[in-house]
Amino acid sequence: MEFDIENRCMKLIALQQPMAVDLRTIGTCMKIITDFDRISDLAGDIAEIVVQIADEPHVKPLIDIYRGCWRFRKACFLTVLRCFRLEI
Repeated sequence: MEFDIENRCMKLIALQQPMAVDLRTIGTCMKIITDFDRISDLAGDIAEIVVQIADEPHVKPLIDIYRGCWRFRKACFLTVLRCFRLEI
């Protein structure tokens, strides 16, 4: 998927010759897909660790951890979307 998006961005640059804001938007999209790829790799690593420690007792009730992570993830995602919309 990363390569598909990157190829589409390159085609836009080559064929449409975007200027200023459009070029920055394409550059931002290319940066974002790199970050998402890195995040997905880290999530896979975390999943492997979770499988390894699955039988060990929990330090804290899982519901508290889940709620905190969910709020943080949602806040980060909404902030990124808001910033991206302001740039466009």
